[in-house]
Amino acid sequence: MWTDRSSGVIQKPISPVNRSNSQLTSTPHRTSTSSPAKANPYHNRRKAGRTGQDESFYVLDYHGDKTEALPLPELDVTLSIEAQDGIISELEQILSTCMYNFFAAYAFPIPTDSSKKLVRKPSDRAWHEWLELAVALCEKRMIPKVFLHNERIKEFATTLRNSGEIRHVYSNQDRSPKSDMGILQLISAAVHVAQIIKDAEGMDKILAIKDTTELYIRHNQQRDRTHKNRQKPIGLIQP
Repeated sequence: MWTDRSSGVIQKPISPVNRSNSQLTSTPHRTSTSSPAKANPYHNRRKAGRTGQDESFYVLDYHGDKTEALPLPELDVTLSIEAQDGIISELEQILSTCMYNFFAAYAFPIPTDSSKKLVRKPSDRAWHEWLELAVALCEKRMIPKVFLHNERIKEFATTLRNSGEIRHVYSNQDRSPKSDMGILQLISAAVHVAQIIKDAEGMDKILAIKDTTELYIRHNQQRDRTHKNRQKPIGLIQP
């Protein structure tokens, strides 16, 4: 309580429980401390005027030659589809085991699904299914950042999605073989998944695949260069 100096009347403070509903709800309550999603600037297009041009956007001046497109450099493809399938299959098995252990160690919940059996071992879910479960946990903010390497919670979903290409490659049986660089990129993505969930054993296995794959690629590249040199006239072969 306090005394109003002008009137000498004792004033009593308003208790929070005596406030009206309008008073309690008038103050906005922030439920999230994260920054708002950035708006897509291409959604703010204004209708074109009589000239048919959209004056709220502009294009860049092109100084190249549009008439002659340079041929793209060819990337080495020395691994057969069978060899690539073997590598990707191993990656899926290792990553599934890594994520199974991650879920089990920290008791993360797995939604029940009547169309699927309960998970008892890593192979009970394909890698892309483990990927979807982990991304869903991340979006629900159910993964404490201390569980991740260097607490990289903001990178977690992106790191997982980068490995999603493993499933797309393996499921497309009618595909052409990926380049050697493309296979190494998939292996790199798998390494970073194992790293961010702190699975040292998984990292060691994937790094061993990386070393073996690079050895095969160097051997195949040397074989191809030797074969090409044998097809050249003797005077054109470099010493």
